[in-house]
Amino acid sequence: MMRLFSILLLTIIWLGFSNNFSLINIIFGLLISTVLNSLFFSREMDRMYTVRIHYLVLLILFVVKELIISSFLLARIILLQKREQYSHFIEIDVSTSAYLSRVILVSVISLTPGTLFIKFADDDKKIIIHSMIAKTADETIVFIKQQLLPIITRVFER
Repeated sequence: MMRLFSILLLTIIWLGFSNNFSLINIIFGLLISTVLNSLFFSREMDRMYTVRIHYLVLLILFVVKELIISSFLLARIILLQKREQYSHFIEIDVSTSAYLSRVILVSVISLTPGTLFIKFADDDKKIIIHSMIAKTADETIVFIKQQLLPIITRVFER
């Protein structure tokens, strides 16, 4: 099933890039997609990618939920002009993750209102972030290590 989906997706991409929807071009796109699919995919990868797509959808929903929540929290801080500000520079150990997972993690952190990725530290084993919303640094560390990082590693690591 996944093979058929990838063949159709590659064919649609081919038709979009070629901007030609003639019958010959559709057949040529299907042929190229089938050859590429047989060269690069195996049965084991079909199962792996099906699971990854499921976790990718969960990751997207999780990030959207966190974007909405943090937007309201940050708006409340700005509009109410609260005197108590929760600003922390936090160093988080992410050495167990692959490089791609760490890059996606810092992108999600920077995307979320009220948090900002500062830099990688110690040979990319730790990240330094700035948080305006969390009351304590430990709250942010626990959230990232126990909720956000496991979802990202399920999607982007084998």
